[in-house]
Amino acid sequence: MKLRTRIFSLLVSVSLLAGAVPAAAAAGSQTKEQTCASTPFTDVKPGVWYDNAVDYVYNHGMMSGVTSTTFKPNGTVSRAMVAQILYNQAGKPAVSFTTSSFTDVSAEKWYFTAIEWAYQNGYASGTGNNRFAPDASVTRAQLAQFLYNYAGRPSVSVSVLSSFADAASVQSWAKSALAWSVKNRLISGISSGGKTYLKPQDTATRAQAAIILRAYDMRDQTAAARSLYYNYLMQNAKPALNNIPQAAACVDIDNDGIPELILHDTQQYFCNMVYTYNPSTGKMLLLGEQVSYGKGYGMTIYYNTSTHQVCLPSADTGGASYYVYTINGIKTPAVSYFRMNNGKFEQGCTIDGKQVSESVFNAKLKAIQVTAVSASYTTVAQQIS
Repeated sequence: MKLRTRIFSLLVSVSLLAGAVPAAAAAGSQTKEQTCASTPFTDVKPGVWYDNAVDYVYNHGMMSGVTSTTFKPNGTVSRAMVAQILYNQAGKPAVSFTTSSFTDVSAEKWYFTAIEWAYQNGYASGTGNNRFAPDASVTRAQLAQFLYNYAGRPSVSVSVLSSFADAASVQSWAKSALAWSVKNRLISGISSGGKTYLKPQDTATRAQAAIILRAYDMRDQTAAARSLYYNYLMQNAKPALNNIPQAAACVDIDNDGIPELILHDTQQYFCNMVYTYNPSTGKMLLLGEQVSYGKGYGMTIYYNTSTHQVCLPSADTGGASYYVYTINGIKTPAVSYFRMNNGKFEQGCTIDGKQVSESVFNAKLKAIQVTAVSASYTTVAQQIS
């Protein structure tokens, strides 16, 4: 199919089109991670939904590989490993105990100090009958409980769990921890058959653990970003222009743990924009902006979290232009460009500053998988508050 035919078939309504996003979590630390594979793991391919999370936990000393070159993303995490992760994060504080509180944790084991420290400080508990089950795979609910305890067990309403199809399966001891994890976007659930599930008794894979641990470590930064986005949306919401309403999306395009804000904004004309959060300034950072008017009313913005791209359209009396931004943290994004005039492709299309043909640009965009999402400013503000 020709590029212009496929593109114009998409540019129909005021909607935000998004690539499918795996169930995970997002949240706020010191620097906004860049989209790069800096780990030595051959089984973590660039572009998979957990690649940046693995980078983060590896480079921050939170997780290591199962070998020097493999991470085993679909493998499991033991309860002892989680205790060790928390102990490492606390700076490996000095301890004085020499005996274990659990019959299945001997003082000679590598995890003895971490487990006893976690237990003595109220960050971990046993599984019953004076046992800790150190080698058992940690479940999603148990991992949430570990982190909830480590965060100080803050007060939280469990009503947020009612939105999940399997809320009734959450055991009473795990409700507050899972509610806190959902509220702080450490866990967002697993989608299946049009419903979202917590799967509390499922074992957490190493990839899921990387996502959750990164989200925990970055939760303050993400909260700051979402607060800024919320205030922006609430302050700048405007009525529809030419019967076309404002639309917005808050999504982590580059999978670095910090969401971007995409806007189809009603001004004198329509202004299509993408923002991110700059932790060094504590402010929103404009990554791209294009103006549409006339024929451009209602032109579709679309993005893809797999390729880390967002396409902002622009229109004028001579035709329409499309700017594809490849998002990479707070760096100036790489921009690809093409223009249509009266339904015909114009020469001058560039990818990362180099002129290319229509077929080459078509191949560049072909990977963008789109699923229609339409959300007003108010709706998105409610989602991110």
